[in-house]
Amino acid sequence: MQILSASMFDSQASGANKSSMIEQEMKAIRKIKEKQKREIEQMIEYEIKMNQIKEKNEQNMKLQQEKEARHKLELEEKRKQQELKKQQDELIRKQKQEAEQLALEKRTQELRRKEQEQIKLQEQLEKQRLQEMKHREVLRKKKLEEQ
Repeated sequence: MQILSASMFDSQASGANKSSMIEQEMKAIRKIKEKQKREIEQMIEYEIKMNQIKEKNEQNMKLQQEKEARHKLELEEKRKQQELKKQQDELIRKQKQEAEQLALEKRTQELRRKEQEQIKLQEQLEKQRLQEMKHREVLRKKKLEEQ
């Protein structure tokens, strides 16, 4: 019986050892599972964070593109306004130049007309003076003849 008892004791001790080993293995498995769970959670958190960063970067890029597009539109509008102002200024300059040219032509015509009138007046005065001289000459001759 002692052999049996020893064998049972060995068997119980072996069973207790096995149970202890199983518990240790179960504990090790739980630790591994917990570590894997933490690693998975960290990976998920990392992926979430990367997605947030990516979304933020995409949003920033979109905002930057919109800002650049607005700036480009503003520059284009400013350029168009400057071009329109330049055209208006050129039109005003041409109109002013044409008005000055027209005024100069009118002034020139007026001066020519006055000059022509002056020439006619001088010719009339010269003609009248000549007639008066002829008339005096005739009168002088008559006086001489009467004498």
